[in-house]
Amino acid sequence: MEYGAKNIRVGKITAEPAAAMPTYDGAILLGELNQLADNPSYVEAKAAGDNNALARYIKAFSQATVDVTVLDLSNEVASMVLGATIESGSQKGLSFSGNDMPPYVGLGFFTQNLMAGNQVKYQAIFYPRCKASMQGKTYDTKGESIALSNSKLQFTASVCNKDAKWKMESEYLDTEAEAEAWLEAIMPMASST
Repeated sequence: MEYGAKNIRVGKITAEPAAAMPTYDGAILLGELNQLADNPSYVEAKAAGDNNALARYIKAFSQATVDVTVLDLSNEVASMVLGATIESGSQKGLSFSGNDMPPYVGLGFFTQNLMAGNQVKYQAIFYPRCKASMQGKTYDTKGESIALSNSKLQFTASVCNKDAKWKMESEYLDTEAEAEAWLEAIMPMASST
């Protein structure tokens, strides 16, 4: 049973070889993860045969939406995943344009899980090929109470060239460090130097 998710990282795809996993720029943290929900969708077709009964049925993965909520989304991260522009000069800040081109990225994080016998295990989750889109935001006044508002992004996950993978999950691991190492092997974090 999952009861925690953390350390969400994102990295731009630099190459998509035909028979290998994509390669990525050094990954950065997306923000403090609050929630992530994926929702795969499928295409399907059916055909009736003799006796007007179902004779053929096919169902294939199409894409998945990956809704991500983080506590804060920095301008640098928003610029990288959404293709927005960081402005300088007297109009410092972030601007969004109808011409913004979000890049394809990899997206990974890990969960904390309570297993039988009260054992705590960790599992890394990775989406090898996604593209982000901005989600609407509500701005509230303080009024009689304070309402905290998170930042939301929606990623569309599609298959990568290598074995048509759209999502990967590690086995259950004993430590957070092992979960981080599993992600690091696929999409290393950018060096901090």
